[in-house]
Amino acid sequence: MTVANVLLVPFRPSQPDLDTLPALQEIIIGAKDLNPRLQVFGVLTMAPTNPAVNETEEARAYLSEFPEIRVLRSIIRDRKVYRDAMSERLGVVEMDNGKARAEIQLLAQEVMGND
Repeated sequence: MTVANVLLVPFRPSQPDLDTLPALQEIIIGAKDLNPRLQVFGVLTMAPTNPAVNETEEARAYLSEFPEIRVLRSIIRDRKVYRDAMSERLGVVEMDNGKARAEIQLLAQEVMGND
């Protein structure tokens, strides 16, 4: 973090993952003392695809309480195609799944500043 331009922090919308946030924020603050240009982005990953499950929005609300981490709009859902892509040695954008491709493309646009 002391020499990086961007830190992308993935979080599952689960309590054990979110419980790491206070300690992580302290580490980020220390790193930014040495590298004030560091940009830190948080992205929710392995989020449920079931719209009835509220974990994702609850996690996003909790993440917003940590000012050192910019919460991205992107949400990476728990889709089988991500596991399949690794087996096929392909990127998700090379697979035949428009939803997963759109998730990764939005993530890339946000991180690269083209959102």
